[in-house]
Amino acid sequence: MQDTDNKNIMRHVEYANKLLIYVISAFSWDLGDLKIPEYIPECLLAFNGHIGVFNKNGDITIAAGQPAGRSNKYGVFERYIATTWDGETFEGETDKDVVIIPNNSIYAPDWWVIQRYAEMLSQTDISLMANIRYTRETKFFRVDTEKEKQAIKKAMSDSDRGEPVVAVSTPDRVVDDLLNTGKYGYDTFDLTDPRDADRLQYLSRFYDDLMSRFLRTYGIDVENVNKGSQILSDELHGFSNAAAIPTEDKFKCRVRACKKVRDILGIDIDVTMSKLYNYDTKTRGDENVNEYNTTGSDIDSALSAEQI
Repeated sequence: MQDTDNKNIMRHVEYANKLLIYVISAFSWDLGDLKIPEYIPECLLAFNGHIGVFNKNGDITIAAGQPAGRSNKYGVFERYIATTWDGETFEGETDKDVVIIPNNSIYAPDWWVIQRYAEMLSQTDISLMANIRYTRETKFFRVDTEKEKQAIKKAMSDSDRGEPVVAVSTPDRVVDDLLNTGKYGYDTFDLTDPRDADRLQYLSRFYDDLMSRFLRTYGIDVENVNKGSQILSDELHGFSNAAAIPTEDKFKCRVRACKKVRDILGIDIDVTMSKLYNYDTKTRGDENVNEYNTTGSDIDSALSAEQI
């Protein structure tokens, strides 16, 4: 039981890590001369929902933390406190000593969404494995003695390996009755039914649908549509539009924060959207989307276009 539990935990962690990579690959950061790994901002945002860029006596640090102090009428706190992985604590006044970068407009992390989908995918894997086993033909024999049990197990084991089953003599009751389905044969029944194999295709389809659902949540429109349903082209374009909204929101939040870092802290950092998210404006019917498919060098013009 413990071994099974450990395997299930490992399976869940494997899926969580896989999905996390999808999430943190949406944007690339150019942190200039800062000695900070470029994957740090996205990892911290995915786990915490917001991060702070601190300027402590000229030392620029990016860390995840929490708002502190008093807030204004719109819920914006006057201070931000964060602790780095090595235990060092940073605190600063918002938009003066520290610039807060939100993951999205509601400052929500991605980690809980990742955990939920990792659990569903893990459970689907377990169901697939169970059904694979159930479709393997397995016989149940009822015998009278341990000797008969061992003889039948050996015969079945030899059969699984493709080896011939050899009896010492024909009158041997064990082998004779194993082969005899008449009056003197052993009682048998099937533990499994190979006809249940058709369930595997539904589970496999459900697995694909889960992955598509997750990817669409994060802006990758895979258009994984069940062949059994009829969906119009306009509906597919509608899915594409919906898939783009959360990713554009996240990108806009990063663009605004980059401008603040440049203006307030004097640090030139850039953010770029992955090519996977460069939606076709004809498909989306949105002429303004290209304003956000930009690199950091175009951040100011993008912000001016949005008047933010």
